Amino acid sequence: MGLWVGQVREDGGRLGFAAAPWWRFDKYELTSRLDGVVRPAADATAMPYDPWQDYLDARRRGSGEGRVMPPYQELIDLRQSVWSTDTDGSYGVLDARQERRLLEWCCRHGMLGLWHHQVLFAGFPDGPKRGKGVRLRGYERAPGEWREVSGFTGRGGPRGQPRGPRLPEEYVAALPREVWRDALPTGGFIVRELASGAISQAPLRSEWKLYFAPDGPLAEPTWPIPSPTSLEFWRSYGEPVAMMMFAAQELAFAIEHLNAGGVQGIASLQKLNALAAPTAPALVETADGVTMGWDSPSLLSSLAIMAITDASGGARPLVCQVCGAPFLSTSYQTLYCSNRCKETARTRRRRDKQRADKRPPGDTRESDGN
Repeated sequence: MGLWVGQVREDGGRLGFAAAPWWRFDKYELTSRLDGVVRPAADATAMPYDPWQDYLDARRRGSGEGRVMPPYQELIDLRQSVWSTDTDGSYGVLDARQERRLLEWCCRHGMLGLWHHQVLFAGFPDGPKRGKGVRLRGYERAPGEWREVSGFTGRGGPRGQPRGPRLPEEYVAALPREVWRDALPTGGFIVRELASGAISQAPLRSEWKLYFAPDGPLAEPTWPIPSPTSLEFWRSYGEPVAMMMFAAQELAFAIEHLNAGGVQGIASLQKLNALAAPTAPALVETADGVTMGWDSPSLLSSLAIMAITDASGGARPLVCQVCGAPFLSTSYQTLYCSNRCKETARTRRRRDKQRADKRPPGDTRESDGN
C-alpha cells in the first residue's frame, strides 16, 4: 500500500515523489470464479509501482488516437472487457478471456486499494473482554501515513446497552451523533462511502471478510493486525471483482457525463469528486525545494485525480466509436479511445472493402460491419 505524492509540471516533468511505494505483484489469481476475489498468488513477487509515471508517459504521447492510455482509462477499458450482463448486477462466472484481462490489469497496476480508499479509522479487539468493555487497537488515517492508535474501550451504555469507544475528536465532529455515539462497541470501521463520499460506520466482520480469506493468515479481525502499508497486509489482501468494477463504473459515468449539464452533469461532478475525496494536497520536499503534490491513500483516488487533472486542462469527454468506452481528449477529431480500437476500426474497414470487392455487379447490399 502506498501514499502517493505527485504533481505534473507544465513541461511534463515530475514535481513530487512517492512517499511510500504502491505495491503490485507479478502474479495474481481469482480465488473463486463465481463472485470472485482477486488476490496475489502464493508465489508472487512484490514490486513498487508508480502510477504517476504511467500517467506522465501517456501525457507525453498526447491525446490523439495513437496515444498510450492513461492509467484511469485502462481501468475503464478493463470494465468494458469484464462487463456484466447479469440482471442482479453481479459478475457471475468470468470466462477465460475476461479472467485473463482482469489478472493482466492487476499485474500491471496492482489492486485499487478499496479498503484503504474507504477506511478512515479501524478498531480491532485486543484481548478478551474486561469488565463491561473491550479494549481496541487499530489504525487511523493521518497525513502521509496510517497511524497506530490504542486505548479505545467500548463501554457499557444505559441499561447494559453497548456504547462506542471515545473516538478521536476530528471523527466525532465529522460524524452525525447517532453514528458516533454507539459506534464500534467491539470493533469496526469509520468509512467514507465509495459512491457518495458520506461518512458512516461499518461492522467489523462483515467489512473485513470482503477483503480477507476465511482460511488466510488475517482471517480473524483481531489484534495484532499488520500496518495497512506493509507487504504482510498486502499479501493477504484481496478485492472482490464486483467492487472493482463498481468503482470503474463510477469513474466511467463521471467522465462520460462531465459536460452533460443538468442532473447528469451534476451527478458526474459529484461522483468524480467523491472518488477523489480521500486525496489531499501535500507539501513535498524535492531537490529543487518545497513544492505541492498529492497525498493519496489508494490507487483509485490517484486515478480520479489524474482524470480531474486532464478534464481541468481542457480535455473533453468523448465516446469511443469501437468499444463504447468514455474517454477524455483535447483532440476534437479523435474517434477512438486507444490505438488498439483505432486498429480494430481499420481492420473492419478493410474487411468491408474486401467484401464489397467480391460482390457481383449490381449487388447494392450494405456491409454488416462485422
